[in-house]
Amino acid sequence: MRYTFFKISLVIIFSTFYFFGYTQINKNGIPFLRNFSPKEYNAHNQNWAVVRDKRGIIYVGNNDNGVLEYDGKTWRNIPVPNNSIVRSLTVDSNGTVYVGTVGEFGRLQPDASGKLIYQSLNNKTDTSKFKLNDVWKTYVGNKNEVYFCALGNIIICNNDGSIIPVKLPQQSFFSFYVDGILYISNYIEGLLKINGDKVENVKGGEFYINRDIFNITTYKRGILLIYTDKGLFLYNTLDGTTEKPINNEQFKKTDKFLIDNNAYCSTKINDDLYAWGTYNSGIGISEKKGKLVEVYNDSIGLQDNKISDIYYCKDQGIIWATQTLGISKVEFDSPIRYFSKESKLSGTIYDIIRYNGTLYVATEIGLYELTYKNNGFPIFIPVPGFKGQTINVFKLMNIDGEQHLIIGSSSALSEIYNNKINVPDSLCNTYIQAMCVSSTKKNTLYIGDQRGLRIATYKNGKFTISEPEKIKNLEIRSLSEDNEGNLWIGSLVNGVYKLATDGSVKNFTTNDGLPVMNDIFVSNTPLGLIFSTAKGFYEFDKKNNKFIPKNIFGNKINLNNRNIRAFYTGFNNQYWVNIDNKVFKFIKHYDEFKADTIPFKRLPQMSVQVIYSEPDGLTWIGGSEGLYYYDNNFKKNYNVKYNTIIRSVTINANDSILFNGTYFSNINKGYNVPSLTQPSELKPTLQYKFNNLTFTFAAPYFEDENNLQYSYMLEGLDEKWSKWSSDNKAVYTNLNEGKYIFKVKALNVFNIESNIGEYEFEISPPWWRTTWAYIGYIIIGILILIFSIKIYTRKLEADKRRLEGIVVERTAEVVRQKDEILDKNKEIEHKNKDITDSILYAKRIQEALLPTENALNNDYFEYFIYFKPKDIVSGDFYFLKKIERSNVIVAAAVDCTGHGVPGAFMSMLGISFLNEIISKPEVTHSDIVLNRLRESIIESLNQSGREGETKDGMDINLIAYEYLNHKLEFSGANNPLYLIRNGELIEYKGDKMPVGLHDKMNIPFSRNKIDMQVGDIIYLFSDGFADQFGGEKGKKYMYKHYKEFLTSIHTKPMKIQRDLIEKEIIDWRGEMEQVDDHIIMGIKVLS
Repeated sequence: MRYTFFKISLVIIFSTFYFFGYTQINKNGIPFLRNFSPKEYNAHNQNWAVVRDKRGIIYVGNNDNGVLEYDGKTWRNIPVPNNSIVRSLTVDSNGTVYVGTVGEFGRLQPDASGKLIYQSLNNKTDTSKFKLNDVWKTYVGNKNEVYFCALGNIIICNNDGSIIPVKLPQQSFFSFYVDGILYISNYIEGLLKINGDKVENVKGGEFYINRDIFNITTYKRGILLIYTDKGLFLYNTLDGTTEKPINNEQFKKTDKFLIDNNAYCSTKINDDLYAWGTYNSGIGISEKKGKLVEVYNDSIGLQDNKISDIYYCKDQGIIWATQTLGISKVEFDSPIRYFSKESKLSGTIYDIIRYNGTLYVATEIGLYELTYKNNGFPIFIPVPGFKGQTINVFKLMNIDGEQHLIIGSSSALSEIYNNKINVPDSLCNTYIQAMCVSSTKKNTLYIGDQRGLRIATYKNGKFTISEPEKIKNLEIRSLSEDNEGNLWIGSLVNGVYKLATDGSVKNFTTNDGLPVMNDIFVSNTPLGLIFSTAKGFYEFDKKNNKFIPKNIFGNKINLNNRNIRAFYTGFNNQYWVNIDNKVFKFIKHYDEFKADTIPFKRLPQMSVQVIYSEPDGLTWIGGSEGLYYYDNNFKKNYNVKYNTIIRSVTINANDSILFNGTYFSNINKGYNVPSLTQPSELKPTLQYKFNNLTFTFAAPYFEDENNLQYSYMLEGLDEKWSKWSSDNKAVYTNLNEGKYIFKVKALNVFNIESNIGEYEFEISPPWWRTTWAYIGYIIIGILILIFSIKIYTRKLEADKRRLEGIVVERTAEVVRQKDEILDKNKEIEHKNKDITDSILYAKRIQEALLPTENALNNDYFEYFIYFKPKDIVSGDFYFLKKIERSNVIVAAAVDCTGHGVPGAFMSMLGISFLNEIISKPEVTHSDIVLNRLRESIIESLNQSGREGETKDGMDINLIAYEYLNHKLEFSGANNPLYLIRNGELIEYKGDKMPVGLHDKMNIPFSRNKIDMQVGDIIYLFSDGFADQFGGEKGKKYMYKHYKEFLTSIHTKPMKIQRDLIEKEIIDWRGEMEQVDDHIIMGIKVLS
């Protein structure tokens, strides 16, 4: 019986499968793949079918656990009757999933809560007239009719709801729906087709008698590609002829691969590629012309070789495969491939090169070369003689017209030439980290190691070594020769060295424009010599003999201090850069370069050590996570639309599920169809006690789905979207009554956002906030008001009579007291005038002691002073004085104890002491000024620390700025200094003690040294501005707000800054009283 043969053919597992002389397979590695084990999806290991619905969710037919549903985050199980084996699945144009099982057929549809359930269709046909066994195939036709195909019968479910059973001839095999026709393989009659409810022979179908057909797919218009147990054939649907495809060696090998490995299923990837699922060797990818290009099996990481179904998601480029031991997905449509551990490549990769057609890879544990097994699979083999060595760098060197491969390792310099390895004795026991082949000096190689520079000259068959005396005891990281023959050296921690053609050596440091001293990578490129640093790109300005930023790739890289770890010239004038351990490809676009980073976001987090481009457009990327390959010629659409789907909504109070994950619509067929739009039936109105909800969600995007990020908001509550997070759950508690829409979106690994998923609901108010409750409150209130008015009216009448008598008695007394008060007011006004006149005179004295605002403006700096006393005289003062003998200005903002008259006395003491202290030659630093000032205050106020004694003193921030060489010293007592440089605010904190009597008065003040740059602005201030109450809520201004405000205005001219500060505090204070003295001094470096 053919049935018996078929069953046996599925369960027999061949103990061996065949390999032969294939050409290179998986030549440049394999795509990213992921295996799903039964433990992960929590069901039987054997799976039979896989499809994806219109929402993007994956469905898998399982052996014992019905249909499995995978949304990119979690797996769900949808049971079928009797736990029947699910053999086949398909999806119609409306998004309904149809299911074929053993003795059953039906579909998945959402119930009233949005939960997908299986609905049997068996009851719609009379199954007593035929025996329905395994429904091996299920298809949807062009008119949305569904074909459930068993080996003896086919059930046709038409779009109008009618069901037609069709009995097949004896010994029929699989069925296939291709180009609008359902074909049947029959061992006796050959190739048949369904016409209405009849089975007919196709023209030329007798060719397939005594052949089992396992797959039929479109080859080209009018031609079908048919795979049988005898191999591949091309069937012409017009004339009925059958022939072998292109008869070449590549096709013969592919044909043999499919036969020997028992190909069972296939799918068409595009017009040129087919994917084949085999029962012995996993998945094979072949070209239309027959060449087998890639194979994914257990030798490269696939968990199981026995493929029962294969499905290709065209938009995301994913191949899904069901297996005997699980489920796998392959990210096929990607320009990136990698070499798995099965390729035998181990260790961090430091360099890559192709020499004489062979790819060599330098690792931390030795040197490898890429070769291929007899079966065509790639494998890396260790090159003898390098085991245990860390191979750091390769160079190709032309020696007397012949190309040699030069290898720098942790122990020696080596060369490969004529398949021989040579290790010069003079270059043993050296840790080589960089090499440069001279383009101006024949047969010369520069070598950088941990001890300095060596120059190797090849002569008479060997290298001779010289060591420049001025470049010793220096750890070298990079070497590059410019077009004039000068050698540039990037060191580990000593900046950059230049070895000129005349032998002179120059060391460049941060004083010469370098932003850092360490890990500088030097590259000679068509764009000139480029220096990659931890703070961006730099180039050497010959005219000014200094380094300057190079912004050819955009100034954001330099402005953001991006760490440039390496720079490489690549294919077709591309430039490859390792920035912050991420790969950037810069492409010339007119007069600028544009960065392409999207493809490389798929790479794992790793330390990138090398990027190597080949002339044919292949780029190799190596690092801590292995070897990766990128095809520059590969075109991929990354801007693929995908959905974020609400998967459940739960009431926290009782764990009741409101929604089970599938919206639906009804298309007048009497059943619900999955949809992306929330129907009115699933828009609940909840009682107020159910106002705590949990939402779960997922995005069925399957390229590196573990790195999906989600952001959500609850419209009606949240004002903005949440931060991106990998958590696919949102919890909301104690929601008020009202209408809400929960919205969620996803961000995939390529930074492409999904379509937004929404869930709309409403929460009813509690009974005490309903309309009827408010009406009751109004009625009760009116009654209480009426009763209160009556009682109060009676009381008022009694009080009126009593008060009339009292008024008469008191009127006379009031008249007498009024006259006395008038006399005293005149006396007080006279005294107040005397006091005010004295305070105003004190104000003039205090102002005379303070410097004018424009006293010290010059070409080196400019400044502004904002000074606003709380009272007529101030307890805060500013100090600004130039010391001619040393080209230093001393500036300070001082907050004395108290304000008004007491504070003014302290301020005049402070001004006097500061003038006296800075005039002394031995006072040379800012901290000494504060130490002397503290001594003077304690002495002048006779403070000794006795109990009950006042502890008057000052809070101060003071600078001494040597403006000719941009050196600044800062010392502070309780108050900090703000420096704004390149838009960034830097805070230098003062010591936590005042200038005056204090527990820490024996501890000297500290000194901060700052190298100023042109454009830097510093701010000195007291605490009055930040402590001012105001705003809508009457709160303090606060230092955080103060910092943000200064940062927002620092680019304005200094005078405008002062005006903006005054306006800001007036607007903030409003009608509120000024609580303290205000002082702010800003100083900007001009040159």
